[in-house]
Amino acid sequence: MEDSSVVKALSPDELRTAAELLEKNSAKFSANPQLAEARLKKALENKDTVNVGYVEGQISGVAIRDPTHGWEVYASNPLQVPALTEASEDLMASFWRNGYLVFPGLLADEAQSLKEKLDLMMQTAGKESTADWNAVNGGAAF
Repeated sequence: MEDSSVVKALSPDELRTAAELLEKNSAKFSANPQLAEARLKKALENKDTVNVGYVEGQISGVAIRDPTHGWEVYASNPLQVPALTEASEDLMASFWRNGYLVFPGLLADEAQSLKEKLDLMMQTAGKESTADWNAVNGGAAF
C-alpha cells in the first residue's frame, strides 16, 4: 500500500485551509477564527518554517517553528508529527518500544515538573491501586 501522506511548506494560497485546521484543533483559535489566519500570516512574514501535512489530499496537520519557542503543532494524526517537525524518529516503533510517545520540544518547559508529579503519584499510590498504566481492570485509584 502506498503512503498517501505528504508534508510541504505552507504556500499563501493554502492559508485559509490551514487556518481552518487551526480553528478545529485549538480552543484559542476556534474562539477567534481571525487569530488563526493572522498567526499563519505572521509566521510567513517572519520567514518561520510552516509545514502543512496532507493525507489523501486533505490537510491534516500544521506545524509552525518559532526560532525562540520551538514547534507549535496542530495535527489530527499524531503519527504525522515527525514529518511535520522534520524529525526522523519512527513514532510507531517508539510507541511499541516504550509504551508512550514523546514529541521533542512539546511541553519542554513543563516536562521536569510533570515528571516529578507523575513520579510522586506512582510512589504514593495505595496498595489497592494498580501501578500498571495499561490496566483495564478498573482498579486504578489515581
